Amino acid sequence: MSKYPEIQKLQKITQDFDIQIRVLSDSVLFDALSHVWVEFTINKESFILFIDDEYEDLKIDNPLLQLCLVLRELETYHEEEDILEWTKHKYLEAGNSKVLEYYKSLSKTYTEIEGILGKIDSHISYHDFELNAGAAQELRRIN
Repeated sequence: MSKYPEIQKLQKITQDFDIQIRVLSDSVLFDALSHVWVEFTINKESFILFIDDEYEDLKIDNPLLQLCLVLRELETYHEEEDILEWTKHKYLEAGNSKVLEYYKSLSKTYTEIEGILGKIDSHISYHDFELNAGAAQELRRIN
């Protein structure tokens, strides 16, 4: 068990729920630098999500890290004021109809995942994750 309570919380989620995360080999709607499409399955409910994977963490066979990435992506969606801020943050074109279609679908996806998991929380601070410090550094070391 990790000494970091943040990692312990992610471990509890994986113990409480049947979670699978699979990287999709093909683009679903659109592409963006450092992003990949994943199928996130929780208790047999599947969702397709566009995940920021700047550090190529999804290539590592680490379910806790993968879960953290999914939850971070959902947090990013929820924290942005609107599609203009979200697309700016993601370096996407707000005028792209496929981007708009996906963004609109995130509202339902977020609500459904929140209904299963409860409050969406990646548990690893933005600062730690971006600087690969503290809990994020330990999370990336777990195999």
